[in-house]
Amino acid sequence: MEYSLPIIISTLALTISILALVLNRLVPFKAKVFSTTPTFSLYKIPPSISGSEKNQTWWIPSFNIGLSMYNLGKLSGEIIDVRILGELESVRSNQKFEFYPKWTVNYSEFQKNNIERFVWLNEAVLSNWSPILLFGGKETSKHIILEGPRWDNKMEGVLKFRVEYIASNSNKWKEINNYELPIVKEMFEGKSTHTPYDEKIEKHRKI
Repeated sequence: MEYSLPIIISTLALTISILALVLNRLVPFKAKVFSTTPTFSLYKIPPSISGSEKNQTWWIPSFNIGLSMYNLGKLSGEIIDVRILGELESVRSNQKFEFYPKWTVNYSEFQKNNIERFVWLNEAVLSNWSPILLFGGKETSKHIILEGPRWDNKMEGVLKFRVEYIASNSNKWKEINNYELPIVKEMFEGKSTHTPYDEKIEKHRKI
């Protein structure tokens, strides 16, 4: 009888340990996603490239962005999609745009020729975009290209946009961050990249 109490305590402790281990392994998928500040480019497509019979020039608006994705749970899940929702506010009218991922790229190779669209398409693209699987307690990073419908005319205004993602454990898009970027006509002729205003950074720089 005198040995029964220690045995009971040991058995109870073992049971609690096993239960805690099992429950820990069943912690549901919980995604956490961070991004770098997006970089915007306008790629000019003249008739010499497009073969337009109407001698038409257009532009492809494009964002590149780095993503860091974490699974805080123990069960696997997916980052199903990422998007940028933007609205160009101008004097005449407002226009809404949606940008979705097209490719995952090698960032260092992409940076070498980021203003030369057809060069990085050949040398930096790793794969087409697809949902990203995250195992329990794991993390991964990707650099992706998001693009929207072509722009047939030069525009001016302020492009206000937000970056969002949707994961397999939710039916709702979640915002990562929001930005503002002035769009001016000079951007349509030059080969350059443009970084938007990031309020989260700038508010700490104000004196």
